[in-house]
Amino acid sequence: MGEQDINKIAEYQLRPNIIDRVSKDLIYFGFPLPTCTGEDDPKWLIQVYHRDSNGIERTGFVNGRRNFNSAWSDRYSLTYKMGAVFTDIIPINPNSSSQTK
Repeated sequence: MGEQDINKIAEYQLRPNIIDRVSKDLIYFGFPLPTCTGEDDPKWLIQVYHRDSNGIERTGFVNGRRNFNSAWSDRYSLTYKMGAVFTDIIPINPNSSSQTK
């Protein structure tokens, strides 16, 4: 992720504007910039979540980059570079001596 894109996320406090649940194992998340004018405007950061038949969960971004340069309407035809997903991180409670889920 480029420093400019990190600054955009921090400045705009972006949350997914659109979530496309294709199935329980395939979900797309769309994060538009505030200046985005629609689904065809290439000002989206698109993230995909996939769980394979072995239960391995991965997430990816267009071309493996966290850039706001894709159109939401193109999400199905874009190439995503997948990485590991850490969905089971336990938050640390400084007031507790043990951690449980």
